[in-house]
Amino acid sequence: MTREIKYALVLICISTTARPMSGQIIEVLHSFSGPDGYSVAGGLALASDGYLYGTTVRGGDSDLGTVFRITTDGVFTCVLSFANTNGAQPYATLIQGRDGNLYGTTSVGGRLDLNSGFGYGTVFKISPAAALSTVASLDGTNGARPAGKLLEASDGTLYGIATAGGLYGYGTVFKIPNSGAISTLYSFDWTNGAYPRAGVIEGSDGALYGATEGGALNSYYYGTIFRITPTGALTTLAVLPNPQTALLLASDGNFYGAAGSDPYFIYRATSEGAWTELASVGGESPVGTLFQARDGGIYGAIPMAGYIFKVGTNGLLANLARFSGSNGRLPVSELIQANDGNLYGTTDAGGANDLGTVFRLTFPTLTATRTGPYILLSWPTNQTGFNLEYSLDMTAPNWLAGPPAHISGDQYQVWTLPTVSAIYRLKK
Repeated sequence: MTREIKYALVLICISTTARPMSGQIIEVLHSFSGPDGYSVAGGLALASDGYLYGTTVRGGDSDLGTVFRITTDGVFTCVLSFANTNGAQPYATLIQGRDGNLYGTTSVGGRLDLNSGFGYGTVFKISPAAALSTVASLDGTNGARPAGKLLEASDGTLYGIATAGGLYGYGTVFKIPNSGAISTLYSFDWTNGAYPRAGVIEGSDGALYGATEGGALNSYYYGTIFRITPTGALTTLAVLPNPQTALLLASDGNFYGAAGSDPYFIYRATSEGAWTELASVGGESPVGTLFQARDGGIYGAIPMAGYIFKVGTNGLLANLARFSGSNGRLPVSELIQANDGNLYGTTDAGGANDLGTVFRLTFPTLTATRTGPYILLSWPTNQTGFNLEYSLDMTAPNWLAGPPAHISGDQYQVWTLPTVSAIYRLKK
C-alpha cells in the first residue's frame, strides 16, 4: 500500500517574512466497535450544546442502529439504541430544530410492514435529555424508506424525502407541520422523477428544491432537479445523469451537487435549472451532500478512492487528504465545520475495528517567526508524527533532515540561523 505523504511548507528567506502554507491531516476521534454502533451512513450535526451528534445504521443493543454524540476532542457517548418499534437503521444526518430537539429518520422500523417484517420507517425526535419519541411512522402510502436529511422550513414545517412508496411506488416528499400529522406533499410517478435519495432544501423564494436519481427520460440513468412549492406544485427544472446527492445552496446563490456515472462530476445549477459541469471527479461517485465551508470552498468525499476533495466555485478541484484504512474507509457522508474551524465527518468502515470512524480534518500550519538573526519554526504538539526537513530547491527529490524539535507549551519549536534562503517542511 502506498503511504500518503502529508506536509506543511514554509519558505525562509533572510530578508523577507516567512510565508506559511498548510497541509491537511485526518485524525481519528473514535473507532466504532459494535456495541456503540457501526456502519455510519449519515454525517454529523453540531448542536447548540457544543456536541457533534450522529447515527449508525447497525450496532447498539438490538443491532438496529444508535444515536451518539462526541466532542471535538473525541469524548464519545452512545446516547441510545433503536429497537425496531421506535425505528431502525437510520441513514440520514440529524438536524436540530428551533425547539432545541434533534430530529431524524430511520429507513425501516415503526409501523409494521407484514411483507418484510419491518416498518416503513419513522421520523423521530430526541430531547435535550436524550428521550427518544416517534414523531410519525410512515405507512407506505405516504412514503417508505426515508434516507435523506430532514428540513425544518422557515414556517416550522418539517419536510422529508422517502426513496420509495407513495401513490406510484417511486418515492415521496412528505411534510409534518407543527401539529405532527404526517401527509404526502408529492408522489413521484416516474415521468417526473423517481427514487429521490437525499433531502430537500429551502430556497430564498420559499420553495423546496431537490433531486431524483432516476425516472427522467423514461430511464433509470437520468434524474431530475425539481422545485416544489409548500402546496405541492412540482416543476422539473433540469434533467441530468443520475444526480447522486442533495443540493447545496451556496453563497453565490447557485445550487451544487454531484451526478453522473463513470465519470462522475460536480455540477452547478441556477434556480431555473440551467446547469453546467463544474469539475470531473473520475470514476468514483461523491456520496452525501456537498458542504461549503467558511472559506467559500465546497467540500466532499469520494468514498471508494477514499479522498476528501475541495472544489472552488470556479471549478478548481483539489484532493486534500486520503484515508489509509486505519483512519477510516468509505467516507460516504457529508462534512461539517465546527467552531474550531476544522472539518468533521464519519466513515462507513475502517478504523481500529474496520467498523467506521468519526474523524477530524485539520489544517496544520508550520509557522516561522524572526527574532533577531534567528528563525523560530513552530507547529502544534497535537500534530504528531511529523519530521522537519529542509531544501534549497522545492522540486528536489531528496530533502535533508532538519534540526530536532523541542516542546514549549503546546508547540514543537526549532530555532535556526539560516545563512541562505531555505524551504522547510513537515513530512509525515
